[in-house]
Amino acid sequence: VVVTDMPYGRSTYVGNSRTDLYHRAFQALHRWLPPGGRAVVGLPDEQYIPSTQERFIREDAYALRAHRSLTRHFCVLRRP
Repeated sequence: VVVTDMPYGRSTYVGNSRTDLYHRAFQALHRWLPPGGRAVVGLPDEQYIPSTQERFIREDAYALRAHRSLTRHFCVLRRP
């Protein structure tokens, strides 16, 4: 099992783009997890959730409002 809260790029520099960073992170998760392995991933916006469907089955998703300007989106993913 892997649990991670991805950098949101607000107070942390993430390089070229969040999309590129997340794409590379999901590639790495896919390599690390065995078939049937699970990951819980925190994302800053729902728009990034579909990017997980290339390599994972989304088992569940939760939105958690942290404060007025930030809602975290947590996904439970399984490698097929």
